[in-house]
Amino acid sequence: MKQLVLTALLVFTGFTIAAQDVANYSSGIRLQFGGAFPVGNFSSDDFEEDYPAFAMSGPLLQLSYNRTINPRWAAGATFALRRNPFNLDKFADPTDKLVLNRESEPWQSVFTLADVYYRMQTGDKLFYLKGSVGAAFNRRAKVTIATPYGTIDHKADRSTALAYGLHVGLKQNFDRWSIGLETGILSGKPIFEMPDAQGNKINYKQPMTTVNAGLFAAYAF
Repeated sequence: MKQLVLTALLVFTGFTIAAQDVANYSSGIRLQFGGAFPVGNFSSDDFEEDYPAFAMSGPLLQLSYNRTINPRWAAGATFALRRNPFNLDKFADPTDKLVLNRESEPWQSVFTLADVYYRMQTGDKLFYLKGSVGAAFNRRAKVTIATPYGTIDHKADRSTALAYGLHVGLKQNFDRWSIGLETGILSGKPIFEMPDAQGNKINYKQPMTTVNAGLFAAYAF
């Protein structure tokens, strides 16, 4: 009988340790959607500047994976797509009789990021700080303006650049499922090619910084 009890205790202890290991090293995936709001030079619509971006607020979609290292720390990766429309009304007034036709395509960035989380748990709520670094595959806004004197044509140049982000978030857990909100910044400074007034091609750095806010749903396993 004693052997049976000891065996049962050993088995129970083994399952408990295994369960703790799973809890300490659990994984999670999440889908997040929100807005990306240009700031600084990326939001500029001042013609006095050399290369105003005329970027407007747009959508930001993120798919993330994370794995717990210990109760305070976690690491993961994020794939994100950000699109910011070009402010065509500011660039070319639609009431201007010299504007015969106008078209634009948005600024776009595709991010692949490595993430580190610092987390604080309070009951079924979790507050976290997330730092990210990786690469952004950027496309400049394409703009075409037709006038009686010729066509302004800014092509959609592409550039890969270092990207980084810093976000804070709050998550409400419901067993394996959770929902939450996150806000912070994503930034990079790609180098694009642009013709000057004489038609010569020059390179310039374009800051692409946005303040982001979004809601997410997550699943732990």
